[in-house]
Amino acid sequence: MKKMLTAILVPVLLSLPLTTAHVSSTGNEEIKRDQLVQKAIKTRSLLGLNSNYDEVARIFESELIDTKQEETLGFPLLPAEELLLAKKISFDEELESIQGILEGKPSINGGITIDEESIIINVTDPSDKEIKSLEKKGGNGINLIVNEVDYTLAQLEGINKELSESFTYLSDLATVSMVGIDAKRNKVIVYLKEDSEKNRSAILSTLEIKDAIEFVEGSVSFND
Repeated sequence: MKKMLTAILVPVLLSLPLTTAHVSSTGNEEIKRDQLVQKAIKTRSLLGLNSNYDEVARIFESELIDTKQEETLGFPLLPAEELLLAKKISFDEELESIQGILEGKPSINGGITIDEESIIINVTDPSDKEIKSLEKKGGNGINLIVNEVDYTLAQLEGINKELSESFTYLSDLATVSMVGIDAKRNKVIVYLKEDSEKNRSAILSTLEIKDAIEFVEGSVSFND
């Protein structure tokens, strides 16, 4: 497990200054310890671990820390955190593997959605042998769920592209404020400043696949 953690964390750790976790100097001990904690917080934040200053400072002094692991990773982890990180790495590896499989099946690929500890595999044909085998493969606390949908990701992307290319025209004609794909709903979401039958009809008349559209009233803004 330590080899796997090291391989995953090297790119993150290379971006941060190397430090030694144990300080022998008495005069500047508090200052140096604060620097160590601050640097550990940056790395832990990137990994989704507890980044509270007081909690991280206590971890440095915990008797449960594996010194060899600390030297290998460059920052300390408690045993429970090591298990949590290993689970996250396992989840990410499983997700990447499934994405690769689905990318090789564009005719049925409806995209992937994540719900807590479950990876939901959206496909238009759940009878595909390789897809069926994935659902049985779930392990290590990871749930793999195959969900049948109406449209492939390629179809949704095609509709989204078509609407995006006509965005200025549709914005003036039917008050469209934004369009985007929602893989969980298996729809292309069209935001309208004014949701009316007239505006809906104006948009749907430009499309071949009409049932893949879901309208939402409201404007969308992005704040810096």
